[in-house]
Amino acid sequence: RAKSDHVDFLLTVGDNFYPDGVSSVDDPQWKTKFEDVYADPALQIPVYPILGNHDWKGNPQAQVEYSQRNKNWKMPARYYTFVRTLGDGTNVQFFAIDSDPIQRLFGDSSAQLEWLDVELGKSTARWKIVFGHHPLYSHGDMHGNNDVMIAKVGPLLTKHHVDLYLCGHDHTLEMLKPIGGVYHVVTGAGGGPDMAYGVDWSDGSYYAATLGGFTLCRVGGSEIV
Repeated sequence: RAKSDHVDFLLTVGDNFYPDGVSSVDDPQWKTKFEDVYADPALQIPVYPILGNHDWKGNPQAQVEYSQRNKNWKMPARYYTFVRTLGDGTNVQFFAIDSDPIQRLFGDSSAQLEWLDVELGKSTARWKIVFGHHPLYSHGDMHGNNDVMIAKVGPLLTKHHVDLYLCGHDHTLEMLKPIGGVYHVVTGAGGGPDMAYGVDWSDGSYYAATLGGFTLCRVGGSEIV
């Protein structure tokens, strides 16, 4: 798909190394689960990762430090923001969050939420896209809605008129109808059919599927597809 659609960059929604993260920047999984998997020339593009709960089972800081080893791995911190400018001058700002501390209420979760509030408030981008590992809302059979994420992150997405929240955790694909003006897309199906969870296609869903897959986004001045 990257060959046919000229993909500009990739986002991950966490659980980059399943099931126990990586131990260091020298962990052999960097080769077997990242470099070898994304070896095609069409995939020699920037990758903007975030951490998932399984990444926290290993050494999460090693995934930040690997940015110094591989030019394609763009993870300057556990949470960060970057802007992409389209050909017509439209700005798209992405906000990468580390949702595991937030939903488990540990570490610097309060500082991270304050950072997100400030950065979203400063943004003048036409499109604001937040991506994190844990869904706020999901009809996946394994996890479903996350009350802590709804309480902690939800008000910030609504307050700052975020357009799209991308997430994983449930091993499904789902696009929900907008909640508080925010579209929620669960794109946690990268593990394929062997790791798939069930999902219900409810009245709150535009689309729901299982058995593996990914999400391709096309962003223009007037729409995100």
